[in-house]
Amino acid sequence: MIFYFANILINLIAGAYFLKEGRFRNGKKIYLFVTGVQLTLIAGLRSTSVGIDTKSYERIFEEVRKYDIRELNSYPHAEFLYVLICKVIQLCGGNYQWALVITGAIIGFGLVKFIYDYSENPMLSVYLLISLGVYYFSFNGTRSALAMVFIINSLKYAMNKKFIKYTLCFIVAFFFHKSSIFYFPLYLVGYLKSGKKATQFILISLFLALALFNTALNIAIMLLPQYGIYRSTQYLQPNVGWQQLITYTAFALWACMVFFSKKNKAKRASKIHVTHLAFIMLTFAMFAMSFRMEIVSRLAVPFMAFATVSLPSILNLELSQTRKMWYTMGIIAYATIFHIVIINANWNEIVPYAGFWQ
Repeated sequence: MIFYFANILINLIAGAYFLKEGRFRNGKKIYLFVTGVQLTLIAGLRSTSVGIDTKSYERIFEEVRKYDIRELNSYPHAEFLYVLICKVIQLCGGNYQWALVITGAIIGFGLVKFIYDYSENPMLSVYLLISLGVYYFSFNGTRSALAMVFIINSLKYAMNKKFIKYTLCFIVAFFFHKSSIFYFPLYLVGYLKSGKKATQFILISLFLALALFNTALNIAIMLLPQYGIYRSTQYLQPNVGWQQLITYTAFALWACMVFFSKKNKAKRASKIHVTHLAFIMLTFAMFAMSFRMEIVSRLAVPFMAFATVSLPSILNLELSQTRKMWYTMGIIAYATIFHIVIINANWNEIVPYAGFWQ
């Protein structure tokens, strides 16, 4: 536990130093580059004992050795782009540790690129990224996390209605993890104009999804039949964890309170704020649906990544500096408690941290 909190402390010190106004012309870039390096090293230098599925991915890496590069598409246990990365590393003489470093770099720098593009408070976003468990998820669901960074960074194309570039991002994401297909409708966020209508639409969709859940599940398995094997596992059973639902219910209620406050109406000029409100509401909706099926909580992770920039964006709408200070302190305090909970519970089996040399 001490290792992870020490790394957060180091990052906060780096943020305070590089983001101090007037000290560096490109302080934001420098800070986020340092953060990217930090995230890469933590993920890339870890032992195979850190992360639930790390050893499973090592087994995939070794199985890929038996395949010729022209046969990679026939490998049954992982998507093509992840298998291709493994094969290229092998052809260059590298071992599985190099796979951890390279995938760690893609994920780490992909996350900070998203924060650089969209966060109005990068240090708070990085803190939320780690404390709310988004980054730790990559120690477990590596392929999902690789897909996630392409999904979240496609937002700029959705906002600017550049359908071809948006689609290309999703093609890359799909060949890291096939579940990416379910996020493709996020292109519609580019058409959101009203926070009230967006919120109403998401809540109505949530109730419909809960009511038609079994039908939707059958359609999903029809589209991706390889996931039918999970019907008898815990992943397609109801999730009884309350922590994340309570967290994102609280965040959704707070975001609506700030966004729809008449006192803050003057600052609700940007379309991006409507999008950020929608993503917070979508994160809440996903965790609400996870009570019907646990795997939905895994599908919620990209929305959690969106929330790391959406919460600071909504916070920035608050005109009262006093309330803004208290809200900031409240978010940090809640995220810190949540971080302690997930580390103590060892959700992704990341404790104790061990380096590859240990």
